[in-house]
Amino acid sequence: MKAVNKYFFIGLILFYLLQWFSPNKPIYFASYALLAFFFYLASKDIVRSLAYTLILSLFSETTFASSLFKLDPDIGAGYFITPFTVVTFLLLVSSIRRTTVAVSSIDWLAVAFLLWNSFLFFLRPHPNTLYGIMSLGEMTIAFLLLRISLGKKDLFVLPVLLVSMLLFQLAVGLVQFLAGGNIGLLAESVSIEFPFGLTAIEEEQLYRISGISGHPNMFAVSLLTLVPYLFLYRNWIFQIVKFLWVIVIFATYSRLAWVIGAAQFLYLALTQKSAGRIKLFSAGIIAVISLAIFIIISPSLFTRFETIPEAFDEYGSVGIRKKSAAEAWNLFVQSPLIGVGPNMFLAASSESPVTDLFRFGQFSPSQKIHNLFLEIAAETGIVGLLIFLSFVSGVLYLTRKVNSKVQVLTRIAFIGYLIFAQFHPLFLIPQLRILYLLSAIMMIR
Repeated sequence: MKAVNKYFFIGLILFYLLQWFSPNKPIYFASYALLAFFFYLASKDIVRSLAYTLILSLFSETTFASSLFKLDPDIGAGYFITPFTVVTFLLLVSSIRRTTVAVSSIDWLAVAFLLWNSFLFFLRPHPNTLYGIMSLGEMTIAFLLLRISLGKKDLFVLPVLLVSMLLFQLAVGLVQFLAGGNIGLLAESVSIEFPFGLTAIEEEQLYRISGISGHPNMFAVSLLTLVPYLFLYRNWIFQIVKFLWVIVIFATYSRLAWVIGAAQFLYLALTQKSAGRIKLFSAGIIAVISLAIFIIISPSLFTRFETIPEAFDEYGSVGIRKKSAAEAWNLFVQSPLIGVGPNMFLAASSESPVTDLFRFGQFSPSQKIHNLFLEIAAETGIVGLLIFLSFVSGVLYLTRKVNSKVQVLTRIAFIGYLIFAQFHPLFLIPQLRILYLLSAIMMIR
């Protein structure tokens, strides 16, 4: 495609250099303006250049003004301004003149989910709910903008964009792994709350890399949803990248990500095999097997597996998740139709808990509901859950016969995301943007 030319790649290179070396937030945010400028030089289309920039911006968690939107109880901000916010607004303004838009039932479901959450605010007004609506609102707008901005000719460009983001995240994660801690980048959002990095609950000395995300598990979400696109490219360089991907996802020490990642990697490796590239394919398999042997003898791996029984203790990571699920079910039973409101789980459940989840009167993100669908059911009720399930199942149903290889790989990423979402809190946080992005790519016609 003509849009992928020297300006396109120069823009990406300068963008990632600024992302790595930005000394302050103004320069960090300016890197997206520079990227959009070079995309415009490449495509001569302001809407398309902003759409491409929007896709890369949704992976950023570097914020400002987050202190203005603190949740109650305080487990962080319920809303914040990110590059994603700014680019979404600019793309919205640039897209106003578009007069003909093909609207799908999926688009209406996305809007309906936002409207239902907004309606809940009027039933039970609370700042937490307002912040949730603001977050969901910009995600929904971005989804609709991508739906009207992207066409079939963009399917060649999108994998290049997403693989470039994966390469950047792998570079950050790999350096964190080698350094054994955060490396001081402005893009490392985890540094705000945890300047020395995060460890696992059961292994206090086990450093877990988090890339440019606020938590290792959220970093794993990006790794799992971006890796399928690597299998579009089969030269020796991308065989090395796959090797590095295995190292990085191992260093997140997310046991679930290991399982999903292994299943994805195996499936993709076997189904994407080309008869003309058997030697290259074999070299990749050998590299992965060699790394697997290294991992098996790694003391950190044994440490992570040895503490699995501790995870199931009453106050282990699984034990805490069971308690939060019990609290969520209690809230759902009390208000099955409309729930307790977006972002209201901790505030509502702490008032009359049925477990000792809040025994010390302290709150943290680890106490959130670790299941996307249960989160939505408890906070938005059965109505909200049915709308969201209709959205997800509708995307899968309408794209069941996609022929584009890019969309087939996106579907694999989408399913991997949904599996991961059954064990982690992803509602109304930046990683929910990924679900909307994958949906928009799968819906391209």
